[in-house]
Amino acid sequence: MAFYGRTGLSGGGILSPGLLALQGASSRPLIATVAAALLLLPLIEGAVRLLGLYGRQRLAFALLAALALRGFLPFLLPPGSGVPVWVGWVVPGLVAADMERQGIVPTVAALILLTASTLLLGGLLP
Repeated sequence: MAFYGRTGLSGGGILSPGLLALQGASSRPLIATVAAALLLLPLIEGAVRLLGLYGRQRLAFALLAALALRGFLPFLLPPGSGVPVWVGWVVPGLVAADMERQGIVPTVAALILLTASTLLLGGLLP
C-alpha cells in the first residue's frame, strides 16, 4: 500500500507480490505468471474496447479469463513439457488487469520490486 501511495503503480494488487515471495528465490513462478498475464492481456484489452468494461467488471473479466486459461492449459501443453504452472489463477488475472491499466513495463517492474522486497522483509522475521 505504501508503494502504491508513493508511486501510483501496482504490481498486481496486494496479493501477487506476497504469493510470489512465498515461492522463494525461484524465478520460474514469476516468469510463468508474467507469461500467463501477457497471454491474457490482448483478451482483456479487446474486452475493454468492445464491451466497455471498466472498474470491477474489468477485473472480474480478467479473473474469469485467467481461470479459463488455467483450465485449458493442461490441454494446450504436451505432457511432461516442463513448463511450470504459475501461482493459481488469481495472480495472473490481477497482474494482467494491472498491465491493461498502467502498461506492461511499469507493472512488471513494480511486481519484481515488490516481490523482492517482500522476500527480503520476510527473511528478517523470526
